[in-house]
Amino acid sequence: MIGLVCLFFTLPTKFYAQQSIKRDKQKTKFHYLQTNFHIGYFNEGDENYFDLSNVGPSNNITYRFLSKNQRQLQKGYTTFMAINNFAARVSLQFNGGFSDKNTRADVYSLRLQNLGLNFKTKWDRTKLFVGYNSVRFGLNPKIDPVSNFTANVTKQDIGFNQDAGVFFRSPISKNFDAEIGATIGGTISKPLAWFSNDLGDEWNVIEPEYRGTWLVTGRIGTPNFKSFEYGLIAMSGRLEDTENDTRQINRIGFDLMKKISESWKIGGQAAIGNTVVDHRSDETNYNFQGNIEYYFKGRFIFNISNGVLIANPKDSGLANTLNGQWINSFSYVLSPHTRLRLNHFVNYQKDANADWGVTFQLITGFGKR
Repeated sequence: MIGLVCLFFTLPTKFYAQQSIKRDKQKTKFHYLQTNFHIGYFNEGDENYFDLSNVGPSNNITYRFLSKNQRQLQKGYTTFMAINNFAARVSLQFNGGFSDKNTRADVYSLRLQNLGLNFKTKWDRTKLFVGYNSVRFGLNPKIDPVSNFTANVTKQDIGFNQDAGVFFRSPISKNFDAEIGATIGGTISKPLAWFSNDLGDEWNVIEPEYRGTWLVTGRIGTPNFKSFEYGLIAMSGRLEDTENDTRQINRIGFDLMKKISESWKIGGQAAIGNTVVDHRSDETNYNFQGNIEYYFKGRFIFNISNGVLIANPKDSGLANTLNGQWINSFSYVLSPHTRLRLNHFVNYQKDANADWGVTFQLITGFGKR
């Protein structure tokens, strides 16, 4: 007892009440500004020149915005369905060059790269996106249209790789998911605005005209988190062909991808189908896409990609046409925001000399994403 009394008198004479812990509110809005500088040496036909790139990602400045649903973050769960986030991305591109060989009519163009709402549901592996996004056709590389230089057979085939519509994914069993996309067929795939040298040196704004086009894509296959992914893919739609004509396309095929530890990613897909064009012979189309990615030491990425499109006109006497693009890309990740990339590409056809080039890319940005 005497010891406890002595201990009491040795304690500090001032006592402090416990202070409440104050935490900053979780950030829900993120702004990011990114730039891509792309320059190289090109061999086109009989001409060789050094210039800003006119192949792959254009020189551009891109603004990205992401807004998360604060209420959804606080609740931590969804009773049925709720907006998870809103994303937007626009890019101001420079399509000109130092010489006449590398200058287009639309020297500057403003393009929409991504815009829409992501919805979260109470069901596991179930996602819904409404807006402008990448066309979901198999495991064709999900191209970042701002900076990534990778062959894309979907764009070679239908002329665009992003479209506006609804994209839905949900499991149909423990080991398989179904993914469906329904879009408007590329009506707004052109630039939102462009500065033209041919039309009075002024800015022109897109005036979209919906002509009844549509596009539906589908996939049934393994979930994305599997080490070996495979699935059946399909695509059908009515798209613009010329100012007065449209084309009906149908495609069916398969895809597969193998992930080896955290170093290798090997994938590919193949599809076959027909194209029916107004006032022109029908075609049978064959599409092939192959990709190999190797990651090492956490900072180096080596990528090989090849996309091939073969068209066989029916009842016309015309020969088959072949268009392909082979790309080798070597990247060094300087930081989460900055990447250096050396690219080598070959654009080849069946009955023509191949165009090729070697380009250097600098991609950097600042902000939060």
